[in-house]
Amino acid sequence: MGFTGFRVYKPFGKLFKELGAAASASQFAPDVKQFLKSTLKTAIQLTPARSLSLIKKNQRRQYSNRINYIPSFHDLLDPTLIVRTDGAQWLFFHNKWYRPDEWHLPDDAYAAYQELMVERDRRMETERDEFIAFRAQARFLYKKSWWEIGQSVGIDVPCSQQVKDAVSRRTRSQLKRGNRQNPPKGYAQQRGGKGIYSIVVYNPFLEETSQYKQFSGRQILAEAMQKHQAVFDKKVADRQVQTILRILRALLA
Repeated sequence: MGFTGFRVYKPFGKLFKELGAAASASQFAPDVKQFLKSTLKTAIQLTPARSLSLIKKNQRRQYSNRINYIPSFHDLLDPTLIVRTDGAQWLFFHNKWYRPDEWHLPDDAYAAYQELMVERDRRMETERDEFIAFRAQARFLYKKSWWEIGQSVGIDVPCSQQVKDAVSRRTRSQLKRGNRQNPPKGYAQQRGGKGIYSIVVYNPFLEETSQYKQFSGRQILAEAMQKHQAVFDKKVADRQVQTILRILRALLA
């Protein structure tokens, strides 16, 4: 979903007609782009980032669940292997529970157990710190979406390298396959140029519902715009006056 961005309507239209000159809203493009740059910089600052300590705490638990509940911590599938913190193993197979670390299993249950152990070994190839590090890179993705908007129209919005380098969380296997689960990028579109010049901002990532987001992208953008609106209005007014004076000097020359 898009955010209505920044518009400059054709100023002083009647006056230009009386002076016999054409007015172009694109004259104000530098002011609009500077307004956008300042607004996006402020939006980055206003957008919260998840606490790194909280991420590490949550991901330590997630890593434990990932290697000790095969295939899933969230669903009891058939078959499922559970490895307790004391090392005890439990296999759920054909609606029965087995202790593969202590009991002799039926052949079909043992085959299922072996397959689950292979999957567990594969998951354990990714060490815990590496697992957490991959996911910690995602903490600045909401901030990065504002930076991406500027990039889409050739504006380099100042922000930290951590923000620019933020990537969605991914597993080792996804990296090997070149499969990145990146969120939709923020972008902007320039429109008009004669009567109206506008830049419309889109930040679809901040419109998505998420348990990690308790803030509104629209509200952040509105607050950021408000902080720079007065400066922008003054620059536009000054440019209007300068343009009129330039035309008058040319007519009187």
